[in-house]
Amino acid sequence: MLLQTIFSGIMAGVQRRRANAANEKAMKELEKSESAADTLFNSQYYKDYTDRADVQALFNNFRKEQKRQTSQNRKMAALSGGTQESVAAMQKTSSDALADTYNNAAAIGAQWKDSVLNSYINRKSAIQDAKYNIYQNKANSYMSSAANMLNNASEGLKTFDNFWSMSALNQSK
Repeated sequence: MLLQTIFSGIMAGVQRRRANAANEKAMKELEKSESAADTLFNSQYYKDYTDRADVQALFNNFRKEQKRQTSQNRKMAALSGGTQESVAAMQKTSSDALADTYNNAAAIGAQWKDSVLNSYINRKSAIQDAKYNIYQNKANSYMSSAANMLNNASEGLKTFDNFWSMSALNQSK
């Protein structure tokens, strides 16, 4: 029984070292994930939304269309006898439309930033939950290991006590 207790203690130590190694590996992976999440967040959240390729393409297409429309309006004014004021009024309408497009893009950009922030918070929360689970499992492992060691020691002492009791009975005979 004493050998079994010693063997159990050795095996528990081996298992604890393996568990610690696995926990350390998992923590390193979580640290990498956390660092990647931070880098992604910083690159996305602090970036100017209007610098994105899709938004720039929208602005460029709008400007091209605006130039085409202005040119067409000038030709129509020249053919129909329109005044400079009528051309200026059409240009103002076109400029107002461009300003509205920029304002809408800014509003969409604010929503996009909110989405990036929420995604980041969810990612960080999941990483923190995983870290907490590792710490909790580690604590549970130590508690279980301590309980097993105490149980094995108790069994060893009972065996030792039984041995001495039997020995004392044999000597008294």
